[in-house]
Amino acid sequence: MASIKKWFRKRVSGKKDEPSPLSQLPLLPAQRPHCLTPSASSEDLTSYYLFNYGSFGCLPPEIRREILILAFGARTIHVDLSFGYPLIRENKLKRPGNHLAPRRTDKDTHYGIGSDLVTNNLMPRRWQWLSCVCHRSPPTLPEGCKATPLPYDDECLRATSCSYTLEDGTRKKRENLDSCFIGVLGWLLACHMAYTEGIDVLFATNTFHFSRLEILENLPGLFLRQRLARITSLEINWHSQKLNDRTGHYVYYLVWPWQQIPVGEPYTPFHNLCRLIPDVFPHAHHLYISFQDFLLEPRGEIFETFVVESITLRPIEEMVRVLGSGRQVKVALPKEAFGIMLTRNRESHGNDLIIETDKDNRHQVRVWKALEPTGDLGYWIAPGLDTFFPRYQADEHIFRL
Repeated sequence: MASIKKWFRKRVSGKKDEPSPLSQLPLLPAQRPHCLTPSASSEDLTSYYLFNYGSFGCLPPEIRREILILAFGARTIHVDLSFGYPLIRENKLKRPGNHLAPRRTDKDTHYGIGSDLVTNNLMPRRWQWLSCVCHRSPPTLPEGCKATPLPYDDECLRATSCSYTLEDGTRKKRENLDSCFIGVLGWLLACHMAYTEGIDVLFATNTFHFSRLEILENLPGLFLRQRLARITSLEINWHSQKLNDRTGHYVYYLVWPWQQIPVGEPYTPFHNLCRLIPDVFPHAHHLYISFQDFLLEPRGEIFETFVVESITLRPIEEMVRVLGSGRQVKVALPKEAFGIMLTRNRESHGNDLIIETDKDNRHQVRVWKALEPTGDLGYWIAPGLDTFFPRYQADEHIFRL
C-alpha cells in the first residue's frame, strides 16, 4: 500500500506541463475549414436553399423575419464562459452519488441553475459556454414606484428565483423554465436558409449581456467578427472577478482606481475594451456599461476628480467620439461615486448641467455629458450599484469554486 501511495504522489507531483486555464480558451481557429453561411450574392444558390426551405419559404421575407423575431429575437441574452467543473442536466429519475454539487430544494431557479443544472465534480475542469434569456427582477422600490430592471442589478446567473412581472407590477414565479432557453439551435441546424436568416435575427435583434472578463478581453478570438458587427444593443458589467491562471479559481482583485495603472503603462484593460468596442461593434446603437466595483478609498475619503476621468470616463469619451453621434450610450457609476460627481458638476456647470429623470428608473436622475458644443455627441451618466454594500459574499454564481 505504501508503494502505491508513493507512486500516486509521484504521478500527481509530476504534472508540471499541464496547460494553464487561459491557454485552453475555446478560441476560434485561425482559418475556418469552410464557409457555413451561403453568399447572398449567389442568386442560384439562394434560390436552391429557398426551395428547400419548405412552406416557410413561400412567405415574404418581412413576414419570415417577424416570425423569427417572435421566436428567439427582441430579448436580452446572457452569454457566459467560465472555467470549472462541467454543468450537466440531472437525471430526474435517479440522482447519482455525491460527485454532484449540492442541489437546491427550490425548483424555480433561473435556467434550472443549482436545481436541475448542477456541476459534476468527477469530470475535469474545463471551459464551458452558457447562454440563456434574461429574466432579471426590478429593484426594490417604495410602494407605487416602478422601475425597469437594469443590468447592474442582474442576478440571473446566481441561481436566483425565476419570475416575471405582471401588469400591476407584482412578481409571479414561472411554472416552467422553458422560457429561460433561447431555443434557437434546432432552427439553425434545420437547413442553410434557416441558418442564414436565423443567425442574423439572433445577433441583430437581441441585446447581448456580457459580464465575464475572459470574454470581454478576447472578443475577436471567441466570436466571428461578422456576427459581432451585427449586434445593435449591448450590456457590459465591468467588475474585478477574474480567473487566476495559476490556480484556476475565480477571485476578486479589489484594486483601487489609482493603483490600476502600472508605472509606465498608459492603458488599463478597460481602456483596451473601450478601444475595441468601435472596431468589433460598429453598429451598436444602444450601449450600457456598468462599473461593479468601488470607486472610493477604503476609508471613504473622496478621490481626486482626475481618477474617475482617467480610469472610467476618459476612455468612454474617446470611444463615443469614435462611434459618432446617434448612439445611446449610458454609463452606470457606483452610487457613491455618482453622488460625488453630480455635486461637483453642479458646482462647476451650474444651470448648464443637463439633469433629467431617468426614463428607466423614475426615482433616479441621469446626467448628460456633452462632448461637443452642439450637444449632439455625448453620453448619459447614471447611478448604479451600491458598492458600500457589495454582494461579493452573496454571490452564489454556479461557477464559483
